[in-house]
Amino acid sequence: MIYSTKAEFMSALTDRFRQMSLPADEIIEDIEQHFSEGLENGLTEQEICEKLGSPEEIAEAYIQDNGCELPPPVINAVNDCGNIMANREAAPKASAGLITAALCLDIFVYSWAIPTLLVLVIAYIAVAFALVVSGAVSMVIAFIPGVSESLTNLMFGSLFGLFSGMAVLGLGGIMSVFVTNIVKGYMGIIKSIARFHVKAFTGRKAGF
Repeated sequence: MIYSTKAEFMSALTDRFRQMSLPADEIIEDIEQHFSEGLENGLTEQEICEKLGSPEEIAEAYIQDNGCELPPPVINAVNDCGNIMANREAAPKASAGLITAALCLDIFVYSWAIPTLLVLVIAYIAVAFALVVSGAVSMVIAFIPGVSESLTNLMFGSLFGLFSGMAVLGLGGIMSVFVTNIVKGYMGIIKSIARFHVKAFTGRKAGF
């Protein structure tokens, strides 16, 4: 921080020494003398502040010259600050290459592949449901007098409707067994894409 006046500098210096539990009277007298001599030599207060350095540097020099030890609260604060900076440096960072790859995949692959897969999943579920319903209806119709006397039944026999309905119902049932796995597979693809995006944009492993 740049100080432009003596008052600002002295206030910051006093606060710094108070925070570090250091005696400030002696150093303040010396700084007052520096300001007086500097002003007499035609320097401005801002120029004197720049020559003196920052209050932090003055406090560190005072500690080294006088062999002072930092009090425990200050040591803890310094350690905490160091730990925070170390954690920041060690924190994973986003990769520009992964971000570029994610954006390219979004534009050229995911933008059409994910909707297409969703349509296929919905179509599969609809076909399985239709087969189950049509098979069940065909089996019921086979036992209804009059309705079962269709051209197909007349040509192939009255039991044709029953067995064909059972076959269609069985096929729909087999397809229905795989509906859960297909939905889980689709959701797994969505999760994989989401994990990749989290890794690309945050540098961290997704928690799901």
